[in-house]
Amino acid sequence: MVTLEHTIKNKLGIHARPAGFLAKFAKEHENCTIFCREANSSKEYDVKNVLSVMGAQFKCGDDVIFKIDSKEKISEDLIRKLRELLEKHF
Repeated sequence: MVTLEHTIKNKLGIHARPAGFLAKFAKEHENCTIFCREANSSKEYDVKNVLSVMGAQFKCGDDVIFKIDSKEKISEDLIRKLRELLEKHF
């Protein structure tokens, strides 16, 4: 399992479009499961589900932890691509 921490920089938070980008990314990597949660919460949201991520109501400035879990080895390329996606849209 790998965790990434990210602070939301998008002034609108995670709304429909960025949540859609995140869900698409997660669905493209079927061999792993990606969850996100606010840093001070234990409630996790399935990234493959747009409504789940939007329901989290992440706002600008929120610290979000992304957890990647897989039965196979998690590639450095996957981690890099997720970081790039977060930096670009979140």
